[in-house]
Amino acid sequence: MINSATNIILWNANGLSQHKHELHNFLIQNNIHVACITETHLTKTIKLKLSGYSIYRADHPDGTTHAGSAIIIATNLVHNLHSINPQTNLQSVSIQIFLNHVPLTLTSVYCSLSQKITTQDLAQLFISLGNNFIVAGDFNSKHPVWGCRSTSPRGKILHKTITDQKW
Repeated sequence: MINSATNIILWNANGLSQHKHELHNFLIQNNIHVACITETHLTKTIKLKLSGYSIYRADHPDGTTHAGSAIIIATNLVHNLHSINPQTNLQSVSIQIFLNHVPLTLTSVYCSLSQKITTQDLAQLFISLGNNFIVAGDFNSKHPVWGCRSTSPRGKILHKTITDQKW
């Protein structure tokens, strides 16, 4: 179980392998318990380990070094792998933790700008996470609700999906 003082970050790595040492130092120096990482650029042949942390990944299914998401969690925190979704248009990985005795699903998502995302894709993801969840990621979408000055077509889709289902 973790408490409300748990530190969680989101980071777009633009290639995790070449930044793993600086990330590891950052996690330790800033007492980060969970890191949601996007654009990991990893493949199944790339082994990645960080001392004191477990790493769960959703690499791009075509086997090339682009896209991808990961969750890095301190090994001293009780957690379970919830799901890995390595789809072409949406890579996500989810873990379940307990926050003040309440189950909570944490999900890291990456959606490539070149891939089409539908409301059905997003709704399917959100429904699969249960009632209590936090999604952190790079949806490559813009909307004023999350601080952008403009709205992209994907931003409209994501906003509509969230507001229609009251997530």
